Amino acid sequence: MAASKRTMMNSMGDMGRPAASRPAGRGRASSGVDIANPIFGLGILMLVTVFPYFYSTSYIEVRKYWSLEAHLAFSTLLVTVNLSLYAIYRGYLNTLKVNLNPIQYTVNFAEILLVACRGAAWIAMLANCGVVLYVLPRYQGNIGSMKDAFGELGGVNILTQLHLCFLGPYIGMSIRLKRPWRLVVIMLCISLAGRAFILSERLALLELAIPLLVILSMYRQIRITWLHIALLVLMVPVFFISAELMRSFSSKFVEEGGGWGMIDPWFALGWNLDRLFIYYIDVTNKFYYVFDTGQYGMTHHWDHGVASILSRFDLMDDPRKEEFSVLAAILDASAVRTPEMTNMGGFTQLYTDFGWAGLLAYLGLIMMLFATHAGALRGSMLCLGLYPLLFENFADMARFLVIYESRAIFPLFIFLITYGIVHLLSSAIPQGAFLTRSQSSHG
Repeated sequence: MAASKRTMMNSMGDMGRPAASRPAGRGRASSGVDIANPIFGLGILMLVTVFPYFYSTSYIEVRKYWSLEAHLAFSTLLVTVNLSLYAIYRGYLNTLKVNLNPIQYTVNFAEILLVACRGAAWIAMLANCGVVLYVLPRYQGNIGSMKDAFGELGGVNILTQLHLCFLGPYIGMSIRLKRPWRLVVIMLCISLAGRAFILSERLALLELAIPLLVILSMYRQIRITWLHIALLVLMVPVFFISAELMRSFSSKFVEEGGGWGMIDPWFALGWNLDRLFIYYIDVTNKFYYVFDTGQYGMTHHWDHGVASILSRFDLMDDPRKEEFSVLAAILDASAVRTPEMTNMGGFTQLYTDFGWAGLLAYLGLIMMLFATHAGALRGSMLCLGLYPLLFENFADMARFLVIYESRAIFPLFIFLITYGIVHLLSSAIPQGAFLTRSQSSHG
């Protein structure tokens, strides 16, 4: 029995590391682009920070606070810092893959963690289904009525995102133990896609799509080529415009202009394309303004997520319901903020929270991104839970810091607590109990 248990633990240690760190085996994609690499998260941030500022709008007027030359100088600095840090990490990564020391787990830990992660995925799936079933009967001719109904559910929104840190370990441990996982993931995708479509919530869908693509690519369960990446980039404006047609554009022009029959299709396309670029022009403008005028140390965005969660228990006021914001007032008075654009931008949040120390916070986040990626390649289930969240944080940092949001903080907190409890339970249960059950079920 002891020899059998050691064999199981050793084989699990070898199987636990993602396929991206070892030669592809039979049944796995043997080639393709590793989009789980952290350079893609940083690359998205650089792409949406640098290029939209050079775009000239046709239908919506927007002021650019810095000149294109000044923007180019900042962009060059940003790209240089990111690529230099990645070049250093790339050298370490090559060494790591050659001398990889996979992390091993006991059978008890693997089995208990798998149950916990599967349970979290089921809770998220059921919560999303519940949201859809609750808001549909309350539809009153516009999406706003369903969003109001969703607001009546209070903290349920947090449960709908519970999968955020559990999805990686669930898929990774299922592959390690050769357990089925695709059906649960497909059901979760369907429930969340339904909610995103009905409530026009792009963010909710991205919070599943990005981590899922990262995890599946890391374990070579999908094959992504450069053609696929190009098509994904082209799909972004299509997806955005489709959603905006049903939201801002509809309320501004369709409902007040006599219906869709009165709308020029080219105007609809151009106006929504302008709005896509203005999303990123606006947050870049805000950062340039607060940096130029030294508006630092005046906010505490970093605790808004925690405060929002505690407000559900009447322990704190919800910062999202504050009627007055000093920073917002300053931005409005200086005509920097584009009307209706409420995102502050990740760089703005770091600077107004910490000043120049925000640069250290940014560099620290990059180090955490690299460290969790390296840990995930070694088969660490803890890092596999954290890395997709950090990857998404960089992918969306141009608009805001995901890790500041309650929808990310709550799943992260629950995941860390669960991970610790799993360690305690796996130590308390006699080693080999799960192995004996597994052998008897196959005997």
